[in-house]
Amino acid sequence: MDPVAISHATPADGALIAAMIAEHAGDEGIEAIGQADGYASGLAERAFACLLAEGSAGALGLAMFYPTFSSWAGRPGLFLEDLYVRPPARGLGVGRLLLAELARIARQQGATRIDLAVHEGNQACGLYAGLGLRQLPGWLIWRADGAALAALAANR
Repeated sequence: MDPVAISHATPADGALIAAMIAEHAGDEGIEAIGQADGYASGLAERAFACLLAEGSAGALGLAMFYPTFSSWAGRPGLFLEDLYVRPPARGLGVGRLLLAELARIARQQGATRIDLAVHEGNQACGLYAGLGLRQLPGWLIWRADGAALAALAANR
């Protein structure tokens, strides 16, 4: 494999991030609605951060994340929102490199953990388990969006 460079995305990378997120969503059978300007402004406002993996053939993948805080530990953490490796680069260690860099960032920031949510059947589950990540039994992900979010916001 060619050398892989991991760098921090900047607002100028908004279009690249939008393209890779759209590819990732397509892999999951979902339509991504994010636009380049949304990713660019999110990066500029530090709403999230993103690592980019690049090789001689161009962009290979990304890891999009943001800070969290553990009320139980009283310490910061990171949430990995998306880890995506483009199909030609899968199986070459790109995901592992992105996760290792994210772990280094977590340690530098004093974070006690990295959390992520994974769809059932995601092929990366083997990678996560092989790197020592563990699935938390008994935890469920809940979401308020669309009409439910609007109704909840209107409920006082």
